[in-house]
Parts: sequence; C-alpha cells; structure tokens
Amino acid sequence: MLYHNGYKAEEWSTWITLYSLPLLKGRMPTKHYKEWANFVKAVHLCQKLTLTAQDVKDIRFLFYSFYIYYER
Repeated sequence: MLYHNGYKAEEWSTWITLYSLPLLKGRMPTKHYKEWANFVKAVHLCQKLTLTAQDVKDIRFLFYSFYIYYER
C-alpha cells in the first residue's frame, strides 16, 4: 500500500472487500482479524443495491461492534 494516499473510494472499496482479508490472514492477531472481518462484512452489505431492514440492522451492529473494539 505504498500509494494509499492517492486511493479513490472505488480503490478503497476493492481493497477492503476483496483483498484485505486474504492478504491480512495470518499477519495479525486472530482477534484483530475477526473484528476486521466484521468491518469488511459491513462494507460489503453497504454496497448492495437494495437494503432490507435486516441489512440495515446488521450494518449498524457490525459497524458499532468494530467501533467499540477499535476505541478500546
């Protein structure tokens, strides 16, 4: 990620949803990886063209869980 400052939203989206989990697996503590996986799932859900009420609840829960974990 040498040039991450120049990433656009589309590039960040691709990095987060497609590349981050396979590339980070085994390179960080399991607890961090699991929390990052929740963040990735929330981002992936946000990209759906149509969201159900359950999707919105799941997104809120996943982002909030990640926020709480990150702030510790």
